[in-house]
Amino acid sequence: MDRDAKFSAEVLDSIKELSIEQSRIAPRCPWQNPYAERWVGTARRELFDRVVVFGREHALALLRPYLNYYHDDRTHLGLNKETPTGRQAMGRPEQSDAQVVALPKVGGLHHRYEWRRAADKEALANRERKEESARGDSPRSFDFGSGYVSGAFAAETS
Repeated sequence: MDRDAKFSAEVLDSIKELSIEQSRIAPRCPWQNPYAERWVGTARRELFDRVVVFGREHALALLRPYLNYYHDDRTHLGLNKETPTGRQAMGRPEQSDAQVVALPKVGGLHHRYEWRRAADKEALANRERKEESARGDSPRSFDFGSGYVSGAFAAETS
């Protein structure tokens, strides 16, 4: 456990009540907590260094679709270039009109690529937009209370 002041006595007592064994890291030694440090660094580099965040709610609205992308679409070297959810790699289809299609994720900051027949390309794009909207994955839909849409995603909304 980190030694941050946000872990008050109340938090520590709650952990004890859950019968969880605590192991605190040494002061100023973030390398002793590599999983958390790796996640924070990855989220910063792949998401927060690329957008302007306008507050806590906006950060959460950006983070939700990023988490879906991180688990469902992003490959991880530690998992032999697999995804945590185990997405199957696609082979090239036998149809001669097959094309690689880019599926925008996280409001277009990242993409997933799949083989599709040329005729299916438009239908796939429409389906992906509907699924993203239904999951609430679209950071461009964040409302600041005044109807403002983030400039980073304004081009995608038109």
